[in-house]
Amino acid sequence: MLNFLYMIRILLILLLLPLSSYSLPKCEGDKYFFWNNCVGTYTFLDGGKYVGEWKDGFYNGQGTLTYGGAKYIGEFNNGKQNGEGTATFPNGEKYQGEWKNGYPHGKGIYTYSNGMTYEGEFKNSKFHGNGTATHPNGSKYIGEWKDNMQNGEGTATFPNGEKYQGEWKNGYPHGKGIDIDLNGKSTSVIYKNGKKIGKD
Repeated sequence: MLNFLYMIRILLILLLLPLSSYSLPKCEGDKYFFWNNCVGTYTFLDGGKYVGEWKDGFYNGQGTLTYGGAKYIGEFNNGKQNGEGTATFPNGEKYQGEWKNGYPHGKGIYTYSNGMTYEGEFKNSKFHGNGTATHPNGSKYIGEWKDNMQNGEGTATFPNGEKYQGEWKNGYPHGKGIDIDLNGKSTSVIYKNGKKIGKD
């Protein structure tokens, strides 16, 4: 889970965005590729729009980018989302957290339109590292991820309250683990590609 101080840091960045924009002079002229160390607004031919800080003709610093119905508010470096920021999408999905080279990368929270949330580590926009996925039906997975799938050690809680704790591979229980029933009884088991093949 993202800690309290981390969340406060994100909120402060978003709250201070309008104030930070005034620390630089207004960009002059209509050729954005000449804008440097200034604050300006540019609307592109495809309807996209950027409002914020510029350096050497690129988005750099704090800014807001709207494109195709999506919106990003946060930090930029050399024309790409880098640092802390929040993106909202036309389908109602949202990502809040760290970015690198235009992709969610680091710690963050992704909320899907169906109510599912993932909170944890990202790598190039994929769930990668440690994280928690929570589904509207009550199921939950806490553990290791690789390329958007459960890989490594993790614990899954199912809608009926039963649990599996152990090894995972490509999104399925795979290897040694423990099944825990509704009464708390634990059974050591072995799985292969999501199928129970025996007891340990």
